[in-house]
Amino acid sequence: MVDAADGKGSDENADKGKDKAPPRERSVTTQHEATIRGARIPYSATAATLILRDAEDEPQASIFHVSYLRGDVEDASSRPVTFAFNGGPGSSAMWLHLGCFGPRRLRMSDAVAPLPPPYSIVNNEHSLLDLSDLVFIDPVGTGYSRAHGKAKDKEFYEIKRDATSLAEFIQAWLTRHGRWSSPKFLAGESYGTTRAAAITDELLQAGVVVNGSIMVSNAMHFGTLAFETGNDLPYVLYLPMNQYLGKELEYPETRRYEAISLKVNESWSWADDKRMGYPNTAEHLRRSMLMNPHLKVFFANGLYDLATPFFATEYTASHLGREEHIRANVYEATYPAGHMMYVHPPSMERLRDDLERFYRAAIPS
Repeated sequence: MVDAADGKGSDENADKGKDKAPPRERSVTTQHEATIRGARIPYSATAATLILRDAEDEPQASIFHVSYLRGDVEDASSRPVTFAFNGGPGSSAMWLHLGCFGPRRLRMSDAVAPLPPPYSIVNNEHSLLDLSDLVFIDPVGTGYSRAHGKAKDKEFYEIKRDATSLAEFIQAWLTRHGRWSSPKFLAGESYGTTRAAAITDELLQAGVVVNGSIMVSNAMHFGTLAFETGNDLPYVLYLPMNQYLGKELEYPETRRYEAISLKVNESWSWADDKRMGYPNTAEHLRRSMLMNPHLKVFFANGLYDLATPFFATEYTASHLGREEHIRANVYEATYPAGHMMYVHPPSMERLRDDLERFYRAAIPS
C-alpha cells in the first residue's frame, strides 16, 4: 500500500537556483510472515520517509526508515519498540537491519569466508521481532535520508545535531503510531553506540524515558579504539538493500541506497565537548543512567574485534559509575567472533539468547 510520494527523490541540496516543491512524505506498507525460533510471526513492514521540521514548521530533513510491527497483537500500545541504527559515521542501518535484528537477513556462510555473489536474502530465525517491534533508521546522508529546505546535509554531520535529529524522529514516530506508552529501546552498532548514548541523553532531556540501550561493538570512548575493516564486503558490494526495498517491500525509489557514505565520514565534525579531546559519549550515558535509575544497558562485543576491542567496552562499562543501581543495570557479553559478531552463527544464536533475557529484565512486569 502506497500512502504518499515525495516526488522523484532527487538530491534536496542540488539545483540551488531552481524553485522546488515542498517535500512530501512517502510510505509503503506490505504484509509478511516470518518464522522466528519455530514460531510463525505475522508482521507489517513499512518503508517510509518522515519530514523533520523546525519551530517555524519549515522542513529540515527527510528521514528514511523501515518499521516492522507484529500483526497478531491486540494492544500494540504496550508492546516494546526498538529503534536501531548503525554507525560509521556515514553508515545506514543496513547492517543491523539485514544482518542481525530484522526479520530478513543477508545469507552468509561464516565470519571467515563469505559466500560468493550473488547473495540471497532469507528468513532470520534469530530476529527480535517476536520480542519487540523494530524501527531501522537511516541518519541524514545515508540510505535515502537527506536535508531539506534551507538546511544542508553537512549540518547534520556532527555528534550533537545527529543525535537531536534522531531524537526528534523517534518522538515524531511515537506520536504518529500512538506508541508513547510502549517500552522503548535503542540499539546501535559501532559508532551507533556513540549515537545511542547521545540520543538517550537527548530523549531524557525531552522527557522521553528509555527502558534499555543495546550497544553492539561499543565505541563510545574514542580514546580506547583502533580501526580495521570488517567482514562487510557482501553488504557493500552487493547492495542488498536496493533489492530488498524494491522487490520485497515494494518501495518505489530510483536513487541508489547510500549504504555507507565516505563523504559523510570524511566531513564529520568530531567536536562533542571542548573540555574533551576524543569524543566520549559515555558521559552522556552515565548522566542518563543517573537521572533514570531504571535504564538498563547491554554491551555486546566480539572477542576478536580489532576495531572496537572488548576491553575498551569493559573499561567504559566499569567507568559508568560506582552507584549501585548503575552497576546492577549494566549487562556485558563477549562472543568468539569479530566486529560483526552476528555473521558467526554460534555467536548470533548466543546474542539472541542474551538479548531475550535483557528485554525481560528491562520491561516492567
